[in-house]
Amino acid sequence: MTKKLSKSSAIFFKWQFFVLLAIIILLSIACVRQFFNYQNLLAQVSDVKNEISKLEMNKIALAAKIEQYASNAFFEAEARNKLNLKKKGETVVVIKNIPGAALPLLDTVGADDETSDKIAEKQKTNLALWWKYFFDD
Repeated sequence: MTKKLSKSSAIFFKWQFFVLLAIIILLSIACVRQFFNYQNLLAQVSDVKNEISKLEMNKIALAAKIEQYASNAFFEAEARNKLNLKKKGETVVVIKNIPGAALPLLDTVGADDETSDKIAEKQKTNLALWWKYFFDD
């Protein structure tokens, strides 16, 4: 009878061993899976931190641009460049580049009438100046 018990206990211990081995394998697979998920989450956190730092740098650059755009110097520069405005007491000079002309022509806006006439006289073409010389009095 002891032999029967020992055979049945040996079979029981074999089953117990295989069940225990299966449980250990399943637990190790779960642990490895959790480890890879953790590593993936760490990589995602690192990516998000990099993106946050880039966005903060972008925010600082945009704040500097906003500060620049809010300044009076920017408004004056934009008014001069895009709207062709001038301050009191300033003389605006426009340089026109005419194709075929040796030098660019100057045009003064807001200057005295006398200087405007002199500049207008200089801007006439050579043909117009000869016509004026011979036919106009």
